[in-house]
Amino acid sequence: MDANTIISEIEQYSAASGLKASTVCQRAFGNARYLNRLNSRLERLNEELERFRLFAANNPPNADGVRTQPDHQPFNQEPSHDTSPAKTAPDAA
Repeated sequence: MDANTIISEIEQYSAASGLKASTVCQRAFGNARYLNRLNSRLERLNEELERFRLFAANNPPNADGVRTQPDHQPFNQEPSHDTSPAKTAPDAA
C-alpha cells in the first residue's frame, strides 16, 4: 500500500460522511493532523526522489561496478571544521 491509497480513502470517507478529514483522522488514529502530516511526508519523499535522480544522473556508476566518487558533497553535509577553542581539563591540584 502506498500513501496515496490511504489519503484517497480518508478523503472519500470524509466526503461521504460529511465529516472534516481532521475529524475522521482524530477518530481513526487519535491524531487530527494525520492527513496533513502524511501529505507533507509524501511531498518530502517526492523531493528526495528528485534529488536522488539528479545525483544519480550526475554520478553514474562505472560499467565494471567500481564505485565512483560523487562530484559534490552530499546534501546537507558540510565538511567539519571545528573552530572552537580546545577544551582543557581543570588543573588537578
